[in-house]
Order: sequence, then structure tokens, then C-alpha cells
Amino acid sequence: MVIRIYNNTIIAPAKCGTRYLNKIWKYTEFKDIQYLKFPKVKYILLREPISHLITAIHTETIEYINQYGKSDDYYYQLSNFIRPFGVNHWCVPFYEHLYYYRNRYGEDVKIIKLKNLTELLKNLGYDIEYVPEEYHFKNYKNWMSKEELFQMLKDMYPNEINQLLDKIEIQNIYYNKLINNEIDINQQGKKIML
Repeated sequence: MVIRIYNNTIIAPAKCGTRYLNKIWKYTEFKDIQYLKFPKVKYILLREPISHLITAIHTETIEYINQYGKSDDYYYQLSNFIRPFGVNHWCVPFYEHLYYYRNRYGEDVKIIKLKNLTELLKNLGYDIEYVPEEYHFKNYKNWMSKEELFQMLKDMYPNEINQLLDKIEIQNIYYNKLINNEIDINQQGKKIML
């Protein structure tokens, strides 16, 4: 999964305000499994795991729909999410990787919910209006909302969606540790090898 680091200040996983942050800073791009190489930052930007999954599926699948047209064969796209390394916009262990990254630096690294990004940027001296329409897929002829697409996939591929929802339960553990500022003092500063 793609992780961007902006100005050595903010870590933003794909689907977490990256297009908005692109208006301010250039970025360095990593894969989530490279978390031991991330420079120290001040903030990690996150959205809730289920929201992240639904948005990522939409981004990855709406591209597929518009390239190949609507069909009953979305299995290939969906199966990429289930694989261990996932896709550019999502993978199972990225919350865990970010937890261990943050664990190395303790409370020096603050967790920011995506919904608070504009407020954070204002506090950092950047007054950039958030215009939701700028972040829509405007040029797609075959359009479905995130919710419509996710429901369609749940109906067509219930086993695969249930596998992903089971993985969300794992992500929720690390997301909650991050949001609740939990730090494992036994692991702090150690390199965690997966």
C-alpha cells in the first residue's frame, strides 16, 4: 500500500487526504512495509478501517469498471484486496505497521483523524479551503457511489467481502491503539520484524 510523507511532517496513507495535501507540499512515497525507513514525523493521518476499505474498493474498482465496462466479473479486482500485500490504496497490515512506527517514537507523533485535516493545516498556518467537488471522479461514464458499489460487491461476492470484513476486525485493533495513544513500552524503540 502506498504511504506518502509530506515535508517530514505528516504521514498520509493513500485515501487519507493525499490530494488535499498535494496542494501544499511535495511528498516522498513509500510502501507500508517500509515503515522502519520512514523519517520521524509529527503527525499520522488516519481514517476508520471500514471507511478506508470502502473508499479504496471504490477507487480501485471504479477504474476497472470504466476501463472494461460494467460486467459481472469484478472478482479479479476484489481478489487483489484479499492478497497479503493488497493494492495501492489498501492492505491488511498497514494500521499495524503504522502502530509499530509510532511506537518507536512514542507520543511525539500525534494521530490525526482525516476529518480533522483542515483544522490541522490551519493550525500549521495553511488556510486552504476544502472543496469536496474537487475530489470526485468527474470523467467516469460508468459511475456508482461508494455505498452502491460496496453493496453490489457484497451481493455478488459475499464470501470475499466477509473475508475483508474479518480483516477489518484485525485493523480495528491497531486503529484503536493508535487513536487511544496506546504505546507498548516493551516494543518502543525496537525494530519490529514481520
